[in-house]
Amino acid sequence: MASYDFEKAKQIIKLYKKDGLTQASLGMGEDWYCTAETVWEDGKYIKKLNNKTNIGGITGSFWATPIIELIFKNETIIRFNCYK
Repeated sequence: MASYDFEKAKQIIKLYKKDGLTQASLGMGEDWYCTAETVWEDGKYIKKLNNKTNIGGITGSFWATPIIELIFKNETIIRFNCYK
């Protein structure tokens, strides 16, 4: 099963927040609209990311890919795989 890698997510957010990051969400790439949740917005975490965290009610998937989506001030959107 591919589980969310919350440490990787935090590293990605830290790396990109200086570049105008406004929002970061985690979810399953193949089922984004049913599983995605915003975890970081306007400079702060709005959801704790630890080993007890569920995103969209799940911690991972056997068939879908956990990803992080970053949205920037200039409306650019970047997605990265974010699982272990």
